[in-house]
Amino acid sequence: MKAARKAAGKEYVLGARINGDEFTRGGNTLAQSRVIALRLAESGLDYISISAGGKFEDAIPRYGESLDPYTGYSGSRTMPPTWMPEKVNVYLASDIKRTLTVAGFTTPIVTAGRIHKAQVAETIIQNNEADLVAIARPILCDPFWPKKFRSF
Repeated sequence: MKAARKAAGKEYVLGARINGDEFTRGGNTLAQSRVIALRLAESGLDYISISAGGKFEDAIPRYGESLDPYTGYSGSRTMPPTWMPEKVNVYLASDIKRTLTVAGFTTPIVTAGRIHKAQVAETIIQNNEADLVAIARPILCDPFWPKKFRSF
């Protein structure tokens, strides 16, 4: 962090994306991620983005193919399928945001994970569960998604 800040300077935004939970046996849980987030906030990051899973430890091997970290359960937490509830990972960001706030930090927290409607994203912000909402797959599927939901 210190080396990156020194190289980039204070005029550049510097953040990190961490797993709120790795969802693998022996992986980091929310308890460890709280400590990691606190250390990152102490280091002066401009934001922390909270994700989940996507680990090789539970990837499903397929003959003739390289190991894909998105094939196991942890991968489904990174890219939640439609059968998972909307906002499936938001509780991780919300918890870390609360942890940082209690510790006196105002580092913005980004959340992601099956947030496919603007109304859902807005409730996350209104409920103070996160400061920013990352939307990937809906925009990759429909680049006009932001314009369509500008006024919902």
